[in-house]
Amino acid sequence: MSSPNLAITHVVAAQSQKEVTINHAVDLLDRAVTEVLTVDLGTADVTLTAEQYRRHRVFRAANVTVPRTLTVPAIRREVAIDNADGTATLTVARGAGSVDVPAGAALTVYTDGTTNGIRPIGGGGGGGGAANFRDLDDTPTSYAGQSLRPVRVNVGETGLEFFTPGLSAGNWAVPFRGALVRRTADATSLTFPWFAVWQTAVYDTDSFWSAGNPTRLTVPAGVTRVRLHGSVRLPDAASVGAINLQFLRNGAAPSAAFPGTAMWAVRVGGTGFTDNAAFLLSPVLAVSPGDWFELRVNRTGLGTPTTVLADAATFMAMEVIEVSTAEQAPSIAGARGALAWGGTAGGSANARTIGLTPALGSYFAGLAVRFVNGAAANTGAATLNVDGLGAVAIRKGDGTVDLDAGDLAASALVTVVHDGTVFRLA
Repeated sequence: MSSPNLAITHVVAAQSQKEVTINHAVDLLDRAVTEVLTVDLGTADVTLTAEQYRRHRVFRAANVTVPRTLTVPAIRREVAIDNADGTATLTVARGAGSVDVPAGAALTVYTDGTTNGIRPIGGGGGGGGAANFRDLDDTPTSYAGQSLRPVRVNVGETGLEFFTPGLSAGNWAVPFRGALVRRTADATSLTFPWFAVWQTAVYDTDSFWSAGNPTRLTVPAGVTRVRLHGSVRLPDAASVGAINLQFLRNGAAPSAAFPGTAMWAVRVGGTGFTDNAAFLLSPVLAVSPGDWFELRVNRTGLGTPTTVLADAATFMAMEVIEVSTAEQAPSIAGARGALAWGGTAGGSANARTIGLTPALGSYFAGLAVRFVNGAAANTGAATLNVDGLGAVAIRKGDGTVDLDAGDLAASALVTVVHDGTVFRLA
């Protein structure tokens, strides 16, 4: 007879030289709690024999440069697995059960003698089995493509995920909001005072400006405070005079409720001065959605110019300082790096449609959208149409491969990012 787990021979009643058996048993026990076995996994996975597993306490993995598997017998044992010198993950397997020992880590595992019975019970250099963030069993498996993205608990509350900051769907970072407009050609033959007419937006996150009302920047829904910037440059002239800039709100000049927005740039002597430019900055202003602002330009003297130049010194900008709540913030779809919430998608299984609030003005690279897929999974290549702007192909993460059937699972939460040409699954 022998012991049930370590298979150490028992002493029998009528045995002679019992000390031999006892001494041998003590030696086996000593080895079982102290011996180290180096296992070379440089060329293939390895399966330990029952004898190896019973007679050693520490199993030191060697040459683990690619993911390898060390299979252990169904024997009750507590052993240490040392992958400290490895550069890849070592999986310790018992039937269908397994424990991963990360590169550079050591881990104590217990096998309970059953077919699939294995679990970690402590760690050494791996800090309980994980040498780094990716080795936790509820985290993303790769850092690829995740530069500067933070981590949060996923919607199902089952693990962690990388995400794109935004204002909806539980995101917490507030992206920039605002607009900057300018002229593309000189404004000529002007009569002053003149309300600046803008011809293009350098950026416009939430449709503050439109060509239909080219003098205005309009406050979008959810915005409660803004700051205004304005600048105008006239032709150079070494003449005495002044430039006056004013911001008007809803057609009205500054008042006690709208202070600090009048600016005079005065030339008291012509000698040595030629630069006819003025800049205006407002304080932070309390606003309501739909409020609109214009830049009024006037001048006296300065060589009596009738032109405003279209250069870097002629522009108007609105910067969002405060929003009412994260849910009411201006269109997250319009901000680079933000995540827009599209609700539950409509359309067909392979041609999904969503709508954003406020509506998206145009597609752009970096647009990130999250939505709930419809009741049917896709059956092949699929498209997404946002706010009626046109169907855009949804591709796999590399942007070149069409979706396979089921990539958009029924009722699944889907995140896609526009790369300038197609949507990529995130």
